[in-house]
Amino acid sequence: GAGRGHDLRAIQDAMPSMPFLKAVEPNAALRKRLGAVESIEDVYDKEYDLVLCIDVLEHVPDPDALLAQIMERVKVGGLLIEATATHDQSTPLHLPQLEGWEATPTLQKNGFVPVETLGRLVVWQRHEVETMPTVLVVAHREVCVPTIECLFELVGAGWPVGFVYGDALIDRARAKAVSSWYLNETSDVFLMIDDDIVFKAEDAARVAALAREKRSIACAAYPVADGGHLASRGWPGTTLNFGVEYEPVEIRWPATGFMAVHRDVITAMVESLGEPCYPNQPDRFWPMFTPFKQGPDYLSEDYAFGQRAMDLGFKTWLDPKSILIHMKYKGLSVFNMPGATVRHNDEVS
Repeated sequence: GAGRGHDLRAIQDAMPSMPFLKAVEPNAALRKRLGAVESIEDVYDKEYDLVLCIDVLEHVPDPDALLAQIMERVKVGGLLIEATATHDQSTPLHLPQLEGWEATPTLQKNGFVPVETLGRLVVWQRHEVETMPTVLVVAHREVCVPTIECLFELVGAGWPVGFVYGDALIDRARAKAVSSWYLNETSDVFLMIDDDIVFKAEDAARVAALAREKRSIACAAYPVADGGHLASRGWPGTTLNFGVEYEPVEIRWPATGFMAVHRDVITAMVESLGEPCYPNQPDRFWPMFTPFKQGPDYLSEDYAFGQRAMDLGFKTWLDPKSILIHMKYKGLSVFNMPGATVRHNDEVS
């Protein structure tokens, strides 16, 4: 804090045996007397329960840079007690170019939530910051116009969207897309969408949130091109119900046309698969979608991915509230595919 270290001395007097108290003081004479370090860069531990920053930021030429270092040192769930007097220019030690600067927007953007106000002091608690899921569109043809319109809606809401073209092997294309996401992105969930799936933005958000909640795989159902069956597969002998009244249900295998996956799944797969293909190339990838035979079943790229995840202890969850349309030849959904049973006002038709 500003001044000659009164707050620090009060804390030291009140709790003289506190071994984990760290203090930063740039003034050499005060630093020696207080037993402090010269710079916050000298405080390497980033797992502090409590950080005090009282009447400091209005004195430094780059408060944003210092605030970034301070935020790093508060652990998730920890507290930051902060006061910044950029409204008060009564002292020459307050830099006039900082007048009106506030810490609040930066703190809120980085997951800090105000939990109490004590006079000028604000007590902030750090929460996890949920990044927007990354959308991966793996396409070997033009993306259909209705799907583009759906993707525009996600982009408008701040979702990062990436397109992958130009690979004749769909399992390799998907593996490259996910491996690149794993190596280069920071989001905790990706949502893979095919180039002919029509959806609502709230469906995308709900499926991604389900994958985040379960730290696993989540998907929404749609028919295969001819409507003969769902692209995703439930467990044999089970009936899948769709509508807003139904809760997520565990299924056997997901379909990659609308599939959200938590980073934990990919981390486990990467560790189990070992060295990637083409390890020294920028487009290296792990063959997590490679088809294989399991008993009498041939598992194509999406079922193979789901089975690998299952073998590693992960589950696949279906969101029955999300109703997708597959535009392959004609618009098909779970309600108008051949053999579908549709309920209207509790009457079956």
